[in-house]
Amino acid sequence: MYSSLKFMVFFTLFFGFIYPALVTTVAQIFFHQEANGSILLCENKPCGSKFIAQNFKTERYFHSRPSAIDRNLGVSGATHFAPISIKLKEQIEQNVMKVGENRFNSGSGLDPHLSLEALDEQLPRVAKARHLSISTIRKIIDEMREEKDLGLLGRERVNVFLLNKKLDQQ
Repeated sequence: MYSSLKFMVFFTLFFGFIYPALVTTVAQIFFHQEANGSILLCENKPCGSKFIAQNFKTERYFHSRPSAIDRNLGVSGATHFAPISIKLKEQIEQNVMKVGENRFNSGSGLDPHLSLEALDEQLPRVAKARHLSISTIRKIIDEMREEKDLGLLGRERVNVFLLNKKLDQQ
């Protein structure tokens, strides 16, 4: 019994205090921006994170994919509706005018990225609302394009929040 008590104290101290302190220290030193949520500033005030989609609604902005949880960080996730669910069918029908991935909810409800094809669908609307040429916006999209993970996973994408922020600076 004495040895099991020593193990419990050791593991409590190690995994409860030492290991978390070590991981936190390493994260703060080597990954400071990411460890603190990658908070972005607008006019020196926090306005979002590059990891969390924002709910842009006006015509001047590219819109992120629909979110089943309305981008609520406390309950991130999908709808969990079955493929034969009537509620899922109704949700998709609400987005029937949209094409491709813009028609379906983000799996986490928080994904800030869109594919180049999804951005192309919204490009004419944004260009018209901002009084910019399509080629001007496409050039900005190309500058902000993120490659596939490890060069082969997923597809090329653009962070919609960062793109909209860059367009506001034009």
